[in-house]
Amino acid sequence: MTRINTNVASLRGLRSLNRANDLQNTALTRLSTGLKINSGKDNPAGLIAGETLRSQISSIEQSIKNSNRANNVLATADAALGEVNNLLNQVRGLVQETLNSGALSQSEVEANQLQVDAALSAINRISANTTFAGDKLIDGSKAFVTNLTKADSAKLADFQINEAVFSTSSTIEIEAAITQAAEKAELRYGGGNLNSASTVELSGSKGSQVIFLGGASTTGDIKNAINAASDVTGVKASFDPGLTFGLEATQSFANVNTGTASVNTLDAQFGATSTALSTLTFTDARATQTEGSDASLGGTISVVFADTVTAGTTTNTASVSSIATTANGNTTITIEIGNSTSGTAAVTSTIADITALINSGTSANAVAARSFISASGSTAVTVSTAASADLAGGSDVADIKFLDNRNDGSGGSVSALGGEVFVQFVDAATGTSTAAASISSVTTNAETGDTTIQIQLGKTSGTTTSTIADILALVNSGTSANAIEAQSFISAEASSANAANTSTFSVQTSATQLLGGNDGSNNDITFNDARAYGTEGVVNVVFAATSAANATLSVSVAATGTADNTITVNLATDAFGNITSTADDIRTFISTDTSDGAATARGLVNVEVEGNGTETVTAQAQQTVDIASRILKLNSSEFGENEFVAVNVLDGGFTTTTTDNVTESSRDTGKDLEAVINGQVAQTSGLQARIKTASLDASLSFNEDNNVRGRRANVTITGGGSLFQIGQEVSAAGQIGIGIEAVNTARLGGIAGKLYELGSGAGKSLLDIGPDTPGSALVDIVEQSINRVSTLRGRLGAIQKNVIDTNVNSLGVALENISEARSVIVDTDFAETTAELTKSQILSQSGISVLAIANQNPSQVLSLLG
Repeated sequence: MTRINTNVASLRGLRSLNRANDLQNTALTRLSTGLKINSGKDNPAGLIAGETLRSQISSIEQSIKNSNRANNVLATADAALGEVNNLLNQVRGLVQETLNSGALSQSEVEANQLQVDAALSAINRISANTTFAGDKLIDGSKAFVTNLTKADSAKLADFQINEAVFSTSSTIEIEAAITQAAEKAELRYGGGNLNSASTVELSGSKGSQVIFLGGASTTGDIKNAINAASDVTGVKASFDPGLTFGLEATQSFANVNTGTASVNTLDAQFGATSTALSTLTFTDARATQTEGSDASLGGTISVVFADTVTAGTTTNTASVSSIATTANGNTTITIEIGNSTSGTAAVTSTIADITALINSGTSANAVAARSFISASGSTAVTVSTAASADLAGGSDVADIKFLDNRNDGSGGSVSALGGEVFVQFVDAATGTSTAAASISSVTTNAETGDTTIQIQLGKTSGTTTSTIADILALVNSGTSANAIEAQSFISAEASSANAANTSTFSVQTSATQLLGGNDGSNNDITFNDARAYGTEGVVNVVFAATSAANATLSVSVAATGTADNTITVNLATDAFGNITSTADDIRTFISTDTSDGAATARGLVNVEVEGNGTETVTAQAQQTVDIASRILKLNSSEFGENEFVAVNVLDGGFTTTTTDNVTESSRDTGKDLEAVINGQVAQTSGLQARIKTASLDASLSFNEDNNVRGRRANVTITGGGSLFQIGQEVSAAGQIGIGIEAVNTARLGGIAGKLYELGSGAGKSLLDIGPDTPGSALVDIVEQSINRVSTLRGRLGAIQKNVIDTNVNSLGVALENISEARSVIVDTDFAETTAELTKSQILSQSGISVLAIANQNPSQVLSLLG
């Protein structure tokens, strides 16, 4: 080349040298950083892919850390729950030990209770103090917050939200609907009362028991025998109610008698003028402390003054000439007046003479008259003839009834109303001879709540004058401040006959307590048809009451129509005619009395009572016993496919049927309910329905009353719970929401009761074990508590093992693969890059040499000039 202005070879050499240097620099950069892509220009597409993978790696690494932290949180909760489990098992052992009461002293039982109290306190302390990074774990803080209406709450026995992920929604709706109701296992017995002994093996989900039924067993006896073994078998017997007399609360009451009976009297007045009359008084001698009326004493008494002596006859003295008693008991006493012989037959008998005759006469008639009358009067005024006149004004002792007027007179027990009520008749202040009746005081004891109402009796000239009518008006209509206050505690009533009674009350030395009030929880009584299925006719029942005093309880049975029977229960009364028969009295009488009426009634009905049946009943109009009640139903105690009832007759006859009452069967199995939750078919067991999806794990248990096809219940989750982000995706797919309910003595337990009730003074402690608090109730509470804690631990453990641990493993594998893929894209391959570096170094050195040669070419042109 002989041109010198342009050295093309040099330019070409320079370009190659620069390219070699760039390659060398790139190789050096990759080797020094370890990255194949150090800027976007190195590999734009690779950069995008590498950064995407790097973001994914970052999220996976954090998800693994989140999972491990979640595992730590749940492990902390599980450890605390394990301690609670240990304490519950200790309590279970203490309960079991205490049930061995024959070998323990009272002090040992008390010591065991102290241990139970300490364990319960420790459970509450663990619940309150189990924390992770300052957050409480098992005190309910981690539970889901739910909302449901009162109507929905009434449909559910329980519900549990185990897991829920809200995602983009602020609430989660859970709607459960029953598509097919659950069933208990059921067999039926309709054979009526037994005529011969039978031996039956009864089996259920809890076990089996051999039951020996006597030859005279009624269907009620059969029911009781089956139910006595229900804790062992899981089978319960019942009737559909045939006829129930539902009785409400009743008022406390007290009857108070007037002091003494009023006596019949007759005032005969004699004298010359109306201004100078003297009185001869006859008094009924038959009267007693309690009886003074003619009806009670046997008839009326009449007195006649006669004068049959004429002038000129022999002198005669006063006498009782006759005593005549009619068939109806009325008696007439005739008194012959004494006369002189002055020729005018003038009367000589005075009031004093007649008084002496009646009270002290020795003749047979005079002595006989004293059993009817006595006389008073001592003046010398002569008597005269008088027509027959009756002694009048007598009355028997009567009574007034005071009623508890609290609760607007609707009745109730003393414990429900707040204290006893007492009534007392008192005298006016000392020295007061005349006073009006009044409510003198209404006093309530602040400590006991007992109230005493004192009623001051009216009096005149030192004698009490208050009658039943007076007290009725005072108590029910009095307007004084004390009377108005007393009306909030008592009212008063009396029969029309007693209200018209004229006998008066006496001062009482002590107050009378109102008794007999009840809450209406122990007096309902049910009659079930005891006859065999298919028997013709119906059974009627009536409670008859009488106002007669001291009536006794009795039962009579009358055949009515072709095959119908009517049972009449004649209720017992007290001395005032108040009904005293309780529901249990009637049940016991019909079940055990040897009278013909009771024996016949036993073959017609079985009797059941509400509670202990110790409250009194009232008169009831005739009603008919439902014939469906003759069927004895044998049901499993719970619902579901795991429940069954089986009857194996070992001896005698005892035929059971299916629910059609005809088809014979000896075994039946229950059915689980069928339900959908949020449109998905739910897993079911008994009355419980459960849904388990990626975003929701919840169960709802319907109560027995709402075990109906088509029944719906809604629960809304509004917040709460613990959200753990354990996956790459920020969505339900990468999250778990866990709810941990409070684990303390107020929440642990079940349908048998709550755990706190085992504490001292809470009603179901070891010291309370007895007939009213069986030991099995305590065992059930503890075992239900253990089951609840164990279930929670199992659920958390399942999440740890099957969700978190597997998530960590899968994320680890993903991290490996994604990291490897990113490494291929962005990491330097040192073998390849060092080769490139060597190549670029050689090219660079070669380029320099070539460039030097190219740069020398123009100088060679000078040789042409020279």
